[in-house]
Amino acid sequence: MSPQVDFYLLQNTSDDAPAIFACRLAEKIFLKGLNGFIQTNTQEEALYCDDLLWTFKIGSFIPHGLSQDSEESAPIKIGPEYHEHYAKTVLINLSQNVPKSFLQLTRIAEIVANQDSNKQSARERYRFYREQGLNILTHQTS
Repeated sequence: MSPQVDFYLLQNTSDDAPAIFACRLAEKIFLKGLNGFIQTNTQEEALYCDDLLWTFKIGSFIPHGLSQDSEESAPIKIGPEYHEHYAKTVLINLSQNVPKSFLQLTRIAEIVANQDSNKQSARERYRFYREQGLNILTHQTS
């Protein structure tokens, strides 16, 4: 079965809006009892998301870890590259790349920052997913 792809078009123009939105999605994934992976462009961005998951919302606790950590039990992993051993995962994509082994995912959440360079990269990923015959939905966010 092919993954569902959701594009979330952010209206907020702040630099941290994509990472904060990713944390909100990660919380929903965790509360539903699912596993998630936040794919970033760099390890530095992964570290930022790691820190943000502790602070983005008062009273929130989302068990998570960096992808290179040996702790495999964390339901939310963060890193610059998704690996197929995270199969049956919801992927939150903050990177400019289509995740490797994307067909093994159950769902892909593409977060599109309100910046021209990010929008162009998102259009390319949208075309790629459409060419693969995947079901794609687009959501405007506040």
